[in-house]
Amino acid sequence: MTHLTEGERSRRSAATKRSAPRPRRRLRRPCLRCQQPFRSEGPHNRICPVCKETRSWTDWP
Repeated sequence: MTHLTEGERSRRSAATKRSAPRPRRRLRRPCLRCQQPFRSEGPHNRICPVCKETRSWTDWP
């Protein structure tokens, strides 16, 4: 077990607080396929769930 000084504990605690992931806001974005607005999980999520269920989307190679 490693014993930390008060300063080391304080620095580690501050670093942990800074590096904690921020909760993402779900923005309304237009679907790139049908243009209907939907709640996107982030910039990586640009196709709505309805379009993702279509045969042309699910059969993509």
